[in-house]
Amino acid sequence: MEILTGPDKLLDLVRRDKRVAVSRAAKELKVGAETIKEWARFLEEGDMISTEYGLSQMFLIERQLSKKEVAKKLKDYEGHRDAFQRKIEASISGLHEQSGLIKEFQDEFSALRKRLGSEMGKVGKELSQLQAYQDAKRGLEKTWRESHKAHEQEANEAKAGLKDDVMRIEQLLSSLREERSSITKDNKSVAEDLNAEAAIMERINALGKELAQAGKRAQGKSEELQRIESHLSALEQQAGKLLTGLERRKAKTLDAIEEKQAKQDERIKAAEEALLTKMREAEQAYAASQGKLDGLAQDAERFLKRKQDIEQLLSGIDHDEHELEKELTELFKKTQIVSFLSSKQDGKKYLKELDSQYNRLDKKRDSLRDKVHELLSRITDHGKTDSKKKG
Repeated sequence: MEILTGPDKLLDLVRRDKRVAVSRAAKELKVGAETIKEWARFLEEGDMISTEYGLSQMFLIERQLSKKEVAKKLKDYEGHRDAFQRKIEASISGLHEQSGLIKEFQDEFSALRKRLGSEMGKVGKELSQLQAYQDAKRGLEKTWRESHKAHEQEANEAKAGLKDDVMRIEQLLSSLREERSSITKDNKSVAEDLNAEAAIMERINALGKELAQAGKRAQGKSEELQRIESHLSALEQQAGKLLTGLERRKAKTLDAIEEKQAKQDERIKAAEEALLTKMREAEQAYAASQGKLDGLAQDAERFLKRKQDIEQLLSGIDHDEHELEKELTELFKKTQIVSFLSSKQDGKKYLKELDSQYNRLDKKRDSLRDKVHELLSRITDHGKTDSKKKG
């Protein structure tokens, strides 16, 4: 806020009303008439006002400049103005140079970000392919386990069926052995009957009829036993054939299962070898990409951490630079305006006001320069870190 002195207030009043009596000026400015006269003498010595005397009072009048005074005033102003304009032009030129550095960094920043995105995308695709191969390998392993489990179950079922058949045949043979034992007992009974026949013949010849009947019974039992023995022999031969057939079928069934499993294992092994070859190729491609990314990936984390801060700083610098250049340009235009000459305004005061505005903008420029230095400092630190790593 500009602080006005007493003479400044009196000068503003005279310029506003063009002609002011001392008594009215004293009343309006709330000071004594002698104070007004003292201020008037000061302003008159500075060629800013003139005085007139009436019959009863003194009047203060805005001083009219002569052509010579206007020319002198204009010449004096133009000398100051040219120096002031050069300062503004130097400031704008400095902004443009600074803007070039910032633009160069923005381009490098964008290129690095694009390169990071491209390389990361490539590695991501190769990693996805590698993961797909690993998933396929796990699928093959699962298929191999399920296949082995199914074949093992099939073999176990075949063995269980053959075991049941063998058990039934063994039960049949056991029954045959029981029948043979029974026949042996019957043979003993026949022998006993024959012995009884001899005893009866020796002791009782009269019992011929009964002996003949006993002989017939023994003969009948003997024939029946021979028939049963023949049947048992046939059954034994049949059971032997069944056992031999079962053993052959068992061997054939298990051989078929083993052959089927071997073929399945061979197919799975071939698929697994082909997959492993692809996996090795994918791993080599992934490792090669990782090698390319070594330097870049080491900086990626730091880059991403600082990315937001740097982008905000760049955005703030761009905005401040644009606004500052705009205000400096407006200020430059103001220096070309000489309307103060027609209003009798003092050129030095006008330049002082412009200089005050320039000083305000200069502070903004210093603040902008500090931001740029901060940005360049971050870039330099980043570059030094890269150099140390490469060293």
